[in-house]
Amino acid sequence: MKSRQNLSSVKAFFKAFFTTSLIIIIISGCAFLYFNYFDGSSAEANTPSQLEIFPREEENFSLLLVIDDLSFIKIDYAPAEEELSFQGISNQRAFENGITRGTLPEIALRKGYSEAAECVEATRYAYFAPNNLYAFAEFLGDFSFELPKDIAFHDKETKRILTMNAGLQTLDARRMCGIISELSKEEEQEFRDYLIGKTQDDSENKKLITDIIVSAIKTKICSGADIEEIFNRFTSLSDTDISAYDYELRHSGFKKLLSYNKLKFTVKEVAK
Repeated sequence: MKSRQNLSSVKAFFKAFFTTSLIIIIISGCAFLYFNYFDGSSAEANTPSQLEIFPREEENFSLLLVIDDLSFIKIDYAPAEEELSFQGISNQRAFENGITRGTLPEIALRKGYSEAAECVEATRYAYFAPNNLYAFAEFLGDFSFELPKDIAFHDKETKRILTMNAGLQTLDARRMCGIISELSKEEEQEFRDYLIGKTQDDSENKKLITDIIVSAIKTKICSGADIEEIFNRFTSLSDTDISAYDYELRHSGFKKLLSYNKLKFTVKEVAK
């Protein structure tokens, strides 16, 4: 009789033990779910890390921008470094890509822009004729720019010579393209001199054109303009091999860098 009572006591003990343990497990699980998924105070803990939300190195992209067959600018997008860099390339720099040899203007003329892009290790190219550059500049809008020197150019609208003084200026499409056109004429003469053996440093004009292009693009991007619209205007107004897939692969990460104010715009020294 006594053994039966002891057995009943043991059964009662284990029943109470397992019931209590089950209740504790359920309460603990509910508490975990609440504090980790429903409690607003833990939102920061559940925010993805920078490595998760920011773009990766595999999204790197490089483009050879060509303006009127004389101005060559390499653009590199390096999201892991949070950088969009621009570098003018001297028209007098010689390249060799397999059997292709020459300067970028020569290679672009003989082999095309894609071959020229390969010479500077760019994956894509974009060529702007003068009229299309003007249309794109109109879309970008006005911007402030510090001119390093006085520049006189032929104003196609007034048919007169317009002089822009050194110092801070507001450039619209007419002034921007007028200045670039004047600098391109000087680049053309420098290249002709180079072809007949009169080598001279062409980095000053190349750097100035690059600075103007960067200022115009940066102002538009940082103004909160729609990135997809900028992409569509850029590709529709240029002769380019950039694809919609190129954009789709990178636009999300690009926008995140902008929203976190992480993207750096840099201008490198001219590649000679």
